Amino acid sequence: MDTYYKMDYSSFDLNNNGNMELSEWTDEAKIAMEKVTGDTARTFAPIIGLIFSTVVSIIVLISGIVWSNLLKKTAGKTTHNNA
Repeated sequence: MDTYYKMDYSSFDLNNNGNMELSEWTDEAKIAMEKVTGDTARTFAPIIGLIFSTVVSIIVLISGIVWSNLLKKTAGKTTHNNA
């Protein structure tokens, strides 16, 4: 669907330079531009990625702390003092 909107928007670029100049602006071109740039998923992707990576990082950090503490406790119980 995204490709369709981009093709629709690029059809209003009359001189094919990749930019919409003032002489090329029409009501239809504005609507096509809004469809291309008004994508909610693109807008929120960095925010959702930040939240997801923070949650995963916290889980990994807590798991590492718990694992480290368990290893310290078991290491203290299994070592023998031969002195």
